[in-house]
Amino acid sequence: MTLRDLQALEQSGRLEEARAGALLLLKSTVDSERVEGAIFLIAFMKFDLMGDALAVLKPLQAQIAGNFDACNALAYAAWFRDDVELCRWASHRCIGLDPDASAGYLRLGLLELYKQRNTEAYCALSAGLLHCPKELARFRPWYKLAKALTQGIHNVEFMWEGMKFRFRLATFNGHAMETSCNHVLGHFCEEEELRYVRQFVGRCDSIVEVGAAVGNHTIFFAKALSPQAINVFDANASAVEQIKDNAALNFDTLGGPKITVHHAAVGATPGHMRIFDQDVTVVRLDDELKEHVDFIKIDVDGMEMEVLEGCRGLLARDRPKVMIEVQNELKERFRAFIREYDYVIEREMVRTADTNYFLRPKV
Repeated sequence: MTLRDLQALEQSGRLEEARAGALLLLKSTVDSERVEGAIFLIAFMKFDLMGDALAVLKPLQAQIAGNFDACNALAYAAWFRDDVELCRWASHRCIGLDPDASAGYLRLGLLELYKQRNTEAYCALSAGLLHCPKELARFRPWYKLAKALTQGIHNVEFMWEGMKFRFRLATFNGHAMETSCNHVLGHFCEEEELRYVRQFVGRCDSIVEVGAAVGNHTIFFAKALSPQAINVFDANASAVEQIKDNAALNFDTLGGPKITVHHAAVGATPGHMRIFDQDVTVVRLDDELKEHVDFIKIDVDGMEMEVLEGCRGLLARDRPKVMIEVQNELKERFRAFIREYDYVIEREMVRTADTNYFLRPKV
């Protein structure tokens, strides 16, 4: 099986076959086959196997130094696993192998933003704009973010859908950077979804958000849906502080909903887990939420089924509307779950690796 075969399987929806094929290639005794398996797993964002893919590519640095696709995959995996020097090396190799390709400049720029080396990020992204003029739309948000931070701009304000929003720019992980790129341009992440939420949910009293990044959705929900209370759960300590800061920027102590931010992961079983280089408490929504809930939003990068398992009681008791991001490989389990609980899909917004679903109870 080759990389092309794996890509064909993935594109035809045969996800498990593609995953199994890639894992077989990782175990091959032939280096070129192992590299192709690793490239596939990284390119199609199989996050749970990113470490396995990196373990294949890292010892083969010398052999893959002339292979653009392998270096590009290595740069992404190293970025994902926080191997800074390896990411820099692979990004520079991409630039050296193809100065007119955007991948190396972008990855290097993002890495430097993440490490808060804003001037270096600005230089890398400026070079990308110079060498890749056809990729202007792709570079512009990252360039604008790096430029703003280099100029000492840390908070931005903009009007959207007739409402004023304020956000602090953040670069503590990829989600934070992507969101801040939108904010610096006066936009939200997932604008289509947010417009639909306003119509789908309308005004409501109580909202629960599991996985909030920097509070992009939190602050929109607070202003557009006029709730009395929002309970936010996030496992990343940096995200928790960012959400609190953004809430303070948008609401004074006398106005707005009560926004409670919990530093915790959400799952099916209470306990502890290691995530984001932190030891984090794991809670179940059924244990944490005793008041009525009108709307739940879930975005947890592959843990969505665990979150659902831990809120079976809440779903049966309150019958809230739900917005949930589901990874492609979990779609069958997800659909079986919502059939069991008599939920129907009101709308779905499909992306490459996942889909945002909007659910309502049948009764």
